Amino acid sequence: MQKESTTVLLRIFIGESDKYEGKKSYNYLVQYLRENHFAGVTKLRGITGFGS
Repeated sequence: MQKESTTVLLRIFIGESDKYEGKKSYNYLVQYLRENHFAGVTKLRGITGFGS
């Protein structure tokens, strides 16, 4: 039998040049989330966009 749980979808939009502690922000976030056992960590690169 599976336990019932509440899930949350979180999307974070950052630029490719953004850095945190010397690492690319997107790589830091993926590493942090995996180390802390978050489920379904995925990073996607947007080829085009709009706005600033």
